[in-house]
Amino acid sequence: MSAQYRVALDHGVVLQDHTVPKSMQDAMSLLGRLALEEGREDRFASVHDVLHACTVPLREWDLDAFKGNFTYANLQLVDPDLLVPTEECGALMVEGGRSHDDVIERQLYARLQDALKNTGRQRDRTYRVVREFLARHSLTTRAGLRGHFDGEGVDDAVTDLVLGHLFIPVPEAWTLRGQPHRCVHCGTLTRPHPDRDRFPGGRCPLQACREGEDFQAQAEPFGGTGAIVAANTVLRYWVNPAIDELRIFDAAVEAGVPAELYPHSDKCDVSLGGNTGVDVKNYRDAHALARKMSADPGGLKEYRVPVLAVPDARAAQPGYLSALKRGLKRGPGARLRVMTVREVKRDIRELAHA
Repeated sequence: MSAQYRVALDHGVVLQDHTVPKSMQDAMSLLGRLALEEGREDRFASVHDVLHACTVPLREWDLDAFKGNFTYANLQLVDPDLLVPTEECGALMVEGGRSHDDVIERQLYARLQDALKNTGRQRDRTYRVVREFLARHSLTTRAGLRGHFDGEGVDDAVTDLVLGHLFIPVPEAWTLRGQPHRCVHCGTLTRPHPDRDRFPGGRCPLQACREGEDFQAQAEPFGGTGAIVAANTVLRYWVNPAIDELRIFDAAVEAGVPAELYPHSDKCDVSLGGNTGVDVKNYRDAHALARKMSADPGGLKEYRVPVLAVPDARAAQPGYLSALKRGLKRGPGARLRVMTVREVKRDIRELAHA
């Protein structure tokens, strides 16, 4: 599927011909066989139908094998709004033997780190400036971005990388009568939606924003000249999770708690008091998240109190937290303290002084 995504990313057309990778052909054959064995119509003969099916959880694929107690029943392979592979998809690729370098999030990180290689002692600080700007201003203007980065002393090579690879000009198709609109909650570019009565200013494409307890479908015109928006990959892997990361960081600042965003170039999402590291993971499938964090908790393992924070909407899924905790009982993930974002905010002082 990653090959088809790269074709689409380069504005190509996904064709059902010899360019379809053998792995995709094999998957389509296995899915078709599974459907026929269950006495169902083979709806997996078209690569386009299969890719469309990837935008919903596997339990909705109308296959008995993917329902009930199937481990990955809640797994969703493609973000239905941003149309990029999900984090679960990337984790499954690595679990299946693919290199970490094939995972899109790792590619984004490596590209930014390469631009930072000449920033010396300012490397970590510059990384934080870039990531926080993306989180808070995923819809902006070229002049606005340059002005902010110049004020923060960001190296020109980093600014050029961000403008050239992490942002794109706002497409006409994503405007309303030629006018970009932004979500009043997270500030990102809204997208036109068929239900104009419900979404007159467009719909926010970020799942974490829409699932917030105070979310209302409200948008306002964005009047900046030369509007640019973070690329869909950046929105999915950095901006969407940052919504909960910022909720935690901002709560710490408001409480007067020492906190840092993306310390040491992303050892964790938020550090509290130096000894507590918090990573927010928004996986629809608890089993996939447990397997990933059990195999490698990343920089969290370097903290005395490693916290795996789960968005409140995920925790509300029946059986989610219990499945996640069961899956973390063995391996490096056993040390992780699983908490909801709401619980982290509630206990922020205690965590900072742990």
